[in-house]
Amino acid sequence: MYGSGGPSSETSLRSGQSNIYSTRPHLRQTLRPGITGHQGLDPGPEQYLSRRMGHQRSASNTVNVFASGPEGMIPILRNQRPIRRAKANGYFNVWKPTLELSLSQLWITAGSYAQNNLNIIEVGWPVCQLIYGDDQPHLFVYWTRNAYWSAGCYNLACQGFVQVSTTVVVRGSLSSFVSQTNRAQYEI
Repeated sequence: MYGSGGPSSETSLRSGQSNIYSTRPHLRQTLRPGITGHQGLDPGPEQYLSRRMGHQRSASNTVNVFASGPEGMIPILRNQRPIRRAKANGYFNVWKPTLELSLSQLWITAGSYAQNNLNIIEVGWPVCQLIYGDDQPHLFVYWTRNAYWSAGCYNLACQGFVQVSTTVVVRGSLSSFVSQTNRAQYEI
């Protein structure tokens, strides 16, 4: 799971032809700085706020949003008012069709394609022997933050999506949960 010199992981489960490893999300190789072939992160918050406000910072318009703490920690602002949260649920009936590609997915989007700030998270199951090496449905996640231009990635292959569930195997086979006509129906 990690390159040489990184933390070791223990195999905890086997899914089809793959081993599934338990790792700490914040230690994933893809979240470490300096990875070859990846674009740098967006400008820091200072540059972003200057752009959004349309002018340079001065003592009269500086917002106190910058703080520092111990290494490895992030500053968090505690809001005194309740925070409104959005939630999305989707149910996908899982099948195993015999063909070149089949896909069932949910898209969650924000932003605008025209303004090049479209954010998308896609989740679902494809059947694609070319990608997965078998004819089984597999769980996938895809994300992009700039309308597919240069940032985006499938599954856990690069920074941007951090899996926090300890019970879901991204890219894992769903072969044990395949619906059949006039028989048991399975959803994820």
